[in-house]
Amino acid sequence: MRAAVIKRYGAQDKFAIEDIDEPALQDDEILIKVEACSINLIDYEIKAGVFRFLTGFSFPMVLGCEVSGRIVNANKSKNFENCEMVMALTNPMLYNGGFAEYMKVKEKDIYMKPKNLSHAETASIIKGGLVALGLFEGQNLRNKHIMVYGCRNSVGSAIVQVAKQLGANVTCLCTYKNVDIAREIGADQIIDFTFSDLHKNTGKYNIVIDTVGNLTYQQVKHNLAKHAEFVTTLPDARLFMLSWFNFMFRQKFKVALAHAQKHYFKRLKELAEQGIIKPFINITMPLEEIDEALKLTINKRTRGKVVLKVGTEP
Repeated sequence: MRAAVIKRYGAQDKFAIEDIDEPALQDDEILIKVEACSINLIDYEIKAGVFRFLTGFSFPMVLGCEVSGRIVNANKSKNFENCEMVMALTNPMLYNGGFAEYMKVKEKDIYMKPKNLSHAETASIIKGGLVALGLFEGQNLRNKHIMVYGCRNSVGSAIVQVAKQLGANVTCLCTYKNVDIAREIGADQIIDFTFSDLHKNTGKYNIVIDTVGNLTYQQVKHNLAKHAEFVTTLPDARLFMLSWFNFMFRQKFKVALAHAQKHYFKRLKELAEQGIIKPFINITMPLEEIDEALKLTINKRTRGKVVLKVGTEP
């Protein structure tokens, strides 16, 4: 099968497009023909070797964790059949991924894709949608005030859309170039920090969420209402430790990650089919242009998701 692979760790190394063997299946695995796969920052970090002691040293390695495609071998599954269209979010630390014609997935990591979305559109909403649904699970957001830093990426836009659906009052913190996006996805208030001093914002919020990775607790602690939370969706090792410390001692810091759980997938499909979570794609590119696609993603300047179109189905 055709695949974009890395043969060693290196931030500047390019992917190689090669023919490799189709993955062999274990009993609890399903084979998917990949139609579209989104690019994520984690793909760059793995390629650069940031997590080498978790991802190992078995090369060539196929990255890509956010996938839409068609089942070609349901194997021993009793819940899925061949030819069904599915979406998948895999653990990129453990499994070869979707930058290839075919990928194997655990049955628990897939769900039926939204019927109204193309494969590229589906691949663009999975991670962001699952982050948002996990973050707000079980919370009553009616009349709560939430500030979201970064609305042009898939996670930020999904968080805004889900929070609005749950009744929250949402403020988007963004640059003037992205004000139109904030309006389109339903923000109640917009703060253009290009021209506004963040420290002069006297608003109080129940949740402040950083989806870009540039905001610090110190910058927004004066905006946190009593019992409020500061949430990041792009943690580094230091922030993981801080979130553990805060969990143990009931403080205000939290890390939000995507979890491939059936009830989240089910709700994501429903919200997408209802038009509540909308796809937001910057550009769709062929697999052969993966190096350029990765550059667009890691510079954090894209408005929307960068998606690789691997197969031929719409």
